[in-house]
Amino acid sequence: GQLDIDGLLTDLAAAPPGSVVLLHASGHNPTGRDPSREQWRAICRVVEHRAHFTFFDMAYQGLTSGDFDADAWSVRHFASRGSLEMAVAQSFSKNMGLYSERVGTLSLLCSDPLKVSSIRGLAKMLVRTQYSFPPAHGARVAATILGDPVLLAEWRAEVGAMSARIRRVRTLLHDELLAIDCQPPVRAPSPTHVADVLPATAAEPTTTLRPTSAWSHLVGQSGMFSFSGLTRQQIQRLRSEHHIYITSDGRICMAALSSS
Repeated sequence: GQLDIDGLLTDLAAAPPGSVVLLHASGHNPTGRDPSREQWRAICRVVEHRAHFTFFDMAYQGLTSGDFDADAWSVRHFASRGSLEMAVAQSFSKNMGLYSERVGTLSLLCSDPLKVSSIRGLAKMLVRTQYSFPPAHGARVAATILGDPVLLAEWRAEVGAMSARIRRVRTLLHDELLAIDCQPPVRAPSPTHVADVLPATAAEPTTTLRPTSAWSHLVGQSGMFSFSGLTRQQIQRLRSEHHIYITSDGRICMAALSSS
């Protein structure tokens, strides 16, 4: 289905000032439905107006669109405001194939430079009490790739190829379901528009949406995951009769599907 941007903005505006807001930078898990840039700007305005603290979860950079910069756009837009404090948890588990290593970074953006030393001290204290010294192997692999221009270019190309494959699988599944005239149990609602929760700072371009088909939500979503809309009864039938296993809420890992 579509992102309920009006409901999201209303909830953000109603939250107590200074609330911690968890957002996926791109490739939202489990829905596969990301805000458009127009919607990200609206979200940012509400967050800034309410003085919320944003915690970005960036686990799929590069895998969503195939473009590392495009997938980081939301984070960079928030950072560009200058007045927002936020945290960014970035994972290399998926885009570097280091899932069992749990490799990533935690970045904290502070509006006051004087806070940096205190925050770094608190972070070190938490690390010391939680796990002290993590395994170094995965971090060294990531550092080697990021520090070598040749390896970095090869990695970016490989992640781009995987992202393209996921998008191709989405299209193949969508087209095949239409070809066999398979009707979805839940039809995606009509697209919503950005609510005027706050006065717009400037005229925003409208987002053009292509006509929807019965399964258009599959190609309208992005990243590794998708909500299929299947019911629990249908999911159980897929398991018992066809040995196809997906989660009980209908979420599909698109990367796990065969392109054949």
